[in-house]
Amino acid sequence: MARMHPLLVLTGFIIPVAACIVGCFNSPVAYASLAESMSVRETTLMAQRSLTESTGFWLPCFKFSGMALILGRIAMTVWVMAGTLGVALDRYGGDAWQRQ
Repeated sequence: MARMHPLLVLTGFIIPVAACIVGCFNSPVAYASLAESMSVRETTLMAQRSLTESTGFWLPCFKFSGMALILGRIAMTVWVMAGTLGVALDRYGGDAWQRQ
């Protein structure tokens, strides 16, 4: 699992960046759709409207999964460091200063 750790952290950072890029490319589509009159929006721009409205459903969950990956990897790093420190303290008599 330790060999996969940098890859998972990188994936956690790539997911929110990808979500930001999708949002940036989706905003001109939403602007173009909303700049037209209501009759044009309801007749000819239905594909753009469906893209704009469907993105609002999956994009926040996508961003949350990336943030969860980042926070999970940070927690795993702290857990591994604490375990390593505990093994080193046990091996080299680190409990002696606690007994005093």
